[in-house]
Amino acid sequence: LPHLRYLLRLVLFPGPKAPKRLYPAHLHIAVDPKAQGKGLGKALLADFLECLKQKGVKGVQLSTTRANTAARRLYQSQGFRLYAKRASPFWAPYHGHPVIHEVWVKEL
Repeated sequence: LPHLRYLLRLVLFPGPKAPKRLYPAHLHIAVDPKAQGKGLGKALLADFLECLKQKGVKGVQLSTTRANTAARRLYQSQGFRLYAKRASPFWAPYHGHPVIHEVWVKEL
């Protein structure tokens, strides 16, 4: 049931997206909070980007929130740039209030 609510919220509150013709790959990674700060996210991201490059993919996009400062620092350090942002009620049940939804992109 919690997953159904999450999927319904995705339909009701779609976030901004970058053009698929420029950024056809979409990244979603998560590292358990107990394992964060050990370079796992950076390693996952580096391997994912290398795989995309080898396959000839020209760009990648990802979504996060302004509240996820550690992830935003990681993405910026790996050459991603902020493409779009917008306040969204999507994350309100998880944060207790609306947050800024962001889309980050990287050309490969």
